[in-house]
Amino acid sequence: MEGMWKELRVAARSLAGSPGLAVLAIATLALGIGANTAIFSVINGSLFAPLPYADPDRLVWLSDGHDNFGGAGVDQSLPNLEDLRAGSSLLDRAAIYNRENSNLATAERPERVRVLRVTSEMLGVLGVLPRLGRDFLAEEDLAGSAPVTILTDGIWRTRFGADPGIVGRTTTVDASPVEVVGVLPPDFYFPGAPDILMPLQHVGAEIPRGTRNYNAVGRLAPGAGLQGLRQELQGLFDRLVEEYPDQNEGWFTWADPMRDFVSGRSQRSLYLLAGGVALVLLIACVNVANLLVVRAERRHREFAVRYALGASRRSLLPHFLGEGVMLSLAGGALGALTAYWGVDLLVALYGDALRRPDQISLSGTVLAFTLLTSLAVGALVGLIPMARARPLDLRDSLKEGARGASGRGSRVGRALVMAEVSLAVLLVVGAGLLTNSLWRLQRVELGVAEPDRVLTFRVALPAAKYEAPEEMTAFFDALVDEVGRLPGVQAAGLVNRLPLLGGYNTTNFPAVGEPDRVAHFVSIRSVTPGYFDAVGLPLVAGRWLDATEFADEDVVSILINETLARQLFGTEDPLGRMVGPGWVEGGLRVVGVVGDLAGGDPTRPPPPAFYFPRVANPNRNMSALVRSAGDPYSLLTAIRRTVATLDPEIPVFGEATLEEIARDRLGTRRFAMSLFGVFAALALVLGAVGIYGVMSVSVSQRNRELGVRLALGATRGSVLRLVLGQGLRVTFPGVLLGLGLSLFAARVLGSLLYEVSPLDPLTYGVVAMTLTLVAVAATGLPAYRATRVDPNVSMRSE
Repeated sequence: MEGMWKELRVAARSLAGSPGLAVLAIATLALGIGANTAIFSVINGSLFAPLPYADPDRLVWLSDGHDNFGGAGVDQSLPNLEDLRAGSSLLDRAAIYNRENSNLATAERPERVRVLRVTSEMLGVLGVLPRLGRDFLAEEDLAGSAPVTILTDGIWRTRFGADPGIVGRTTTVDASPVEVVGVLPPDFYFPGAPDILMPLQHVGAEIPRGTRNYNAVGRLAPGAGLQGLRQELQGLFDRLVEEYPDQNEGWFTWADPMRDFVSGRSQRSLYLLAGGVALVLLIACVNVANLLVVRAERRHREFAVRYALGASRRSLLPHFLGEGVMLSLAGGALGALTAYWGVDLLVALYGDALRRPDQISLSGTVLAFTLLTSLAVGALVGLIPMARARPLDLRDSLKEGARGASGRGSRVGRALVMAEVSLAVLLVVGAGLLTNSLWRLQRVELGVAEPDRVLTFRVALPAAKYEAPEEMTAFFDALVDEVGRLPGVQAAGLVNRLPLLGGYNTTNFPAVGEPDRVAHFVSIRSVTPGYFDAVGLPLVAGRWLDATEFADEDVVSILINETLARQLFGTEDPLGRMVGPGWVEGGLRVVGVVGDLAGGDPTRPPPPAFYFPRVANPNRNMSALVRSAGDPYSLLTAIRRTVATLDPEIPVFGEATLEEIARDRLGTRRFAMSLFGVFAALALVLGAVGIYGVMSVSVSQRNRELGVRLALGATRGSVLRLVLGQGLRVTFPGVLLGLGLSLFAARVLGSLLYEVSPLDPLTYGVVAMTLTLVAVAATGLPAYRATRVDPNVSMRSE
């Protein structure tokens, strides 16, 4: 240990003699290590941080799947889940849940909160105990039992002032009194970030088997494995398909580890970013190693003397390692400080696209990663210059005197620059493909005219206060009427679920009397007439829904979109045709065809959809769309005042423009793409620095040669071309190698790309040209200096 500290002190004194090199090396490593630390903080918090459950590796998440609906991960039927839970021998326990939003009223103001509706086994399955109060009781699962709630720690603190006597008190949820029976611990987490938990109250309730709005969390029985559970559940589900084919045909069931469910779809993007930032660090290491090779080249006489006095190559190893470790530890410390602010910035900018953002921080694990990374980097950059310190070369250098050293150092430097350029090409190609994809994503046709001018918000009426359909209709009619008269409002309408969010689908939607004409996963939208003007949907054929139109005894008039019209009727005229699975005695009659709107995933084709009058099926939870003549957010104050005038206990929530909703749907992709672009920019800068460093040293070593050339009649233009050509000879092999590596590596990006091939020739061509221009720019200054060499000085030195 004492010897190590001695070498570090010697290395520090040695580096102090080259302050410029030391500062540049430390700054370069700080960029690489800091970026890696920040991304590892995100990965550690989102993917690796321990789940706040007992024995989390035994927890599984259950879902359904359908090939026409993107595979597994789809909500399930509650009756199906109960049958699977009862028939499984490999599940120790399982709890069923779904999510909803409710109005929470306190003394301050009404607020919309996220509710996790669960069966009474949920906390027991997760292995979580309330910090205050008790768990749910089995009798609270009964439909119609007195409502109770367990608060999360966050809502307990923000809305109830962390009142330790909250248990047993009553709060108001959806205008109904609800008893608080417990408070969860601060580290409780469940996807969707619920604010309160309430019993599902499913026992005794009539829930159709075809309604897929539920999922389950289960705990594996001792000795049970995931694959065995999947096989068992699918065997049970196959019997349900036979017994209930109308509700289950074409579906399958699935089980995933709870950790995969918690991390969601962000895993691939985060691992991709980890690869990108690792390349940045590798480029930084190559850059610093190159600087140390240059430094070793300048110190060749010093090392020659050491060898002449009996030093061995092995005895120089601690010295080189000491220099590398000193630089990397200093760079690591500065990088950790940079990452401290970088992590906060990442969470602020992309927190909505990340899982468990509260766990993302510079924890002890992250700092340990930074230290280990710094030590590994120090060893790497310290050992590479040893290639220059060979005894034979050093003995020759003593004979050569001060007039020049061998070309080995410059050869090592050129090899490092080639490696650096190839890595930069690999990273920039990835960034180019992702940037091209992001550019196309931003121009996806949503079907909405000027989405940045359409403000949306949501209003939900509690059943305890608005029980009769007439009461709901009166409130929403008044809301649309009052908002539509506000200054600056061009159109206002209501819909049961906002466009661009997907959901509210019916699996099979036929043309009446024509069983072969069936559309699948058709979006159902209940609307007021002003909805179409607010969204800007064009009428393609037929007529609009009339403002006073109501469902008569037999038939409901509907509009369908172009996609549904094609799927059901091809090129035939759909107007007047009857469609639907028999929800209404006389069916649904098509009276018009409107344009398509993007669905929950804007990168996929628009889903089939139909629209029916809201009054035909009153809904307590509606979304409003308001088209503004100017800034849509300038209307919010007046909108809130309008709602408060109608009912002061009803909160306005979910305010966003349609453009923001579309952007949020692509949040994870945007996160990965934008950061990858930042890493590519760093790679370009580091690559340019590396090329400049090698060419600068090469020119300084060839000053006498270049002076002699000029003295013998060479023009300054020919010297400029000579040096530029040398720089390009270093760059071209690196560019070609990087392009070759990219052809193989780019396939990893396939799932993140949109309408861009991983082998897109335009991207590869632009990247090759960009790196070549960077190389020319980085070589330009040393080349210019070469033309300014004084021939007289060079001749006198000869």
